[in-house]
Amino acid sequence: MKTMLKPGINWFIIFIPISVLINYVPALKNDIALFICSCLAMLVLSSLISTATEHLAARLPWEMGRARARSGGKRRLVAR
Repeated sequence: MKTMLKPGINWFIIFIPISVLINYVPALKNDIALFICSCLAMLVLSSLISTATEHLAARLPWEMGRARARSGGKRRLVAR
């Protein structure tokens, strides 16, 4: 929880509900504001997805990230 309170990209999480409000409340309809708020919301969401992926990769064994091809008995690595 302390990482959410530090200054950083996580503060942009407020733009997610703001984008929803701008989109669905008729009195707040403004396409430019919706575009800007949605872009800022996507920044924080991509950061959260990246962090979640790194945490998941740290917990899983290395073999979980590989795909084994049955053709010829060779192994291929999955692009990460």
